[in-house]
Amino acid sequence: MEKQKRKRRIKEIRINKRIIIRNILIITIVVLLIFIIAKCIIPKKETKGNTNITEVAKVSKTNKIVNNIEKNQLDWKLILVNSSNKLPANYEIKLSSIDKYRKFDSRAIKYLEDMREDGVRNIWVQSSYRSVEEQTKVYNNKIESYKEQGKTRERSRITYSKNY
Repeated sequence: MEKQKRKRRIKEIRINKRIIIRNILIITIVVLLIFIIAKCIIPKKETKGNTNITEVAKVSKTNKIVNNIEKNQLDWKLILVNSSNKLPANYEIKLSSIDKYRKFDSRAIKYLEDMREDGVRNIWVQSSYRSVEEQTKVYNNKIESYKEQGKTRERSRITYSKNY
């Protein structure tokens, strides 16, 4: 009886060792797969000039103001411009007309034309480039139209901010 218990116990220990080894192998394989997949999914950091593009994206995400953008330091297509990220005073933009009324960044017109040539027919440039003067005029006209509807200047500004 003792002998059978001992044999059974030895057999259980062997089975347990096999299970442990199998589980360790499975875990190792899963971890390796995760690293391989992560390497494929996470893009490598690109650099242009002295600035790391990944760092620029982080700056934009945290809404810090990007100042002192030197010419050729960043890819022009990656510059975020909004109320928190102003263009530097020395930033120059070359404009070309896309029709009688609208202007567009000259560097981007080629891409717009390429899309049209590739069959993208329903593309419309809604808000093209506006100078500060033009944008101020658009803003003031919209505020006036809200005031004509009976809204106060403050309510007009709030409505404009929500809609634009």
